[in-house]
Parts: sequence; C-alpha cells; structure tokens
Amino acid sequence: MTNSPTMRWHPLARLLARAYAPLGCPRRRRIGAVMLNLIVRLEGGETFSLSGRRLLAERHGVSIGKYSYGPCFVPGVFPPGVEIGNYVSIGPGVRVFPRNHPMGNFSTHPLFYESELGVVAKDGVEGGSLWIGHDVWIGAGAIVTPGCRRIGDGAVIGAGSVVTRDVPDYAIVAGNPARLIRPRLDPGEIAALSNTDWWELDPAEALERASHVLSASHA
Repeated sequence: MTNSPTMRWHPLARLLARAYAPLGCPRRRRIGAVMLNLIVRLEGGETFSLSGRRLLAERHGVSIGKYSYGPCFVPGVFPPGVEIGNYVSIGPGVRVFPRNHPMGNFSTHPLFYESELGVVAKDGVEGGSLWIGHDVWIGAGAIVTPGCRRIGDGAVIGAGSVVTRDVPDYAIVAGNPARLIRPRLDPGEIAALSNTDWWELDPAEALERASHVLSASHA
C-alpha cells in the first residue's frame, strides 16, 4: 500500500483556535478569515486541517468531513446548519442559502425577521439545513437554494447551476434550475460503491477498496 496523507493537528494551530472567540473573530469576519486561513495552513491546508474543522463546527455551525475543501472554510460563506461529507470538492464562488425572505410579511427586509439585527425579539424565519453527501463535486459559482436539503453521495453539480431541489446519489445535474443530465456511474457500479463506505477510509485504503469493488462489478 502506498503512503496515505492523513488529517492533521498542529500545536500552534490549536492555540490560535482557542484565541479565535476571545478576539471576536466569529463576528469580525475579515479577521476571522485571516485567522482561520493561518490555522488551516499550519495543518497542511483545507484538505487536512482538523483544528479548522473543529473551529467551524463550534463557532459557525458548519460541519466539514475529512479531506473536503472549498469556500466552506471561509467564515460566514456557508450558513449554520450545513453538513458536508468526506472527500467533497467545492469550487470557488459556491453559495448556500438555507432560507428565503418572508413573502407574507409587510416587508421582506431582514431587519424585520432576524433577531441579531436588534429590531425583533426572535427570528421570524426558521433557518434551514443542508446535507452535502460524500464524494460530491460542486462546480464554481453554483447556488444552492432553500428548496434543496440533500445533495446525494457521489453527485456532481455543474458550474453556475442553481440547485432548487434535492439531488440524487451519483447524479450529474446542471442548469438554472439544475436538471438531471445523467447518472455519473452505471447502476451496478453505484450499488457496489454504496455498500463499501469507502469514504470513511484514508485515501490509500479508499483507493484500494474502491478499485477492487469496481473491478469485481465489471467481472
């Protein structure tokens, strides 16, 4: 088996992560982005950083799986309630919107439904959630709207697409609104891979298991 890169801790990164909240970084987005970028770089980048993942989960409500990367690592770009699986590739400029402005109120302005802005006592629109499955690739500039609550394992979303509904496992979707182009793999391959949970393994083990399973499915 070849050498396999693994998730990483760095002592200095952990110290910086402890200073993140006392310095007001969760509210001061620019400072937070600089701090988080430093933490992530100390641990080998977005793909491998454990401290960065813990910080985003605890302070920003965004859960990021192993070996995933993209703008989800910029504080505030992905809203609370987003969960991202393992081995996910997210292109630049991707945005997630978990809730709409209210249509039935006298105004659609967030001053009148977001309590953190100080006008109303409690939020008038419930926050949404989004699960992005394992081994998903989201192309640059794609937008995920509140109508989508799940992007399935192995799915591909074309660059610039507007996703308005759930995306099935191993589907390739694109367009505005995003529509099914075709399955990424044939049904036999999808069934074989889905039963392996290869995304729970480190890269070298994952490669070995998935390659063996696909070879067997073609035999």
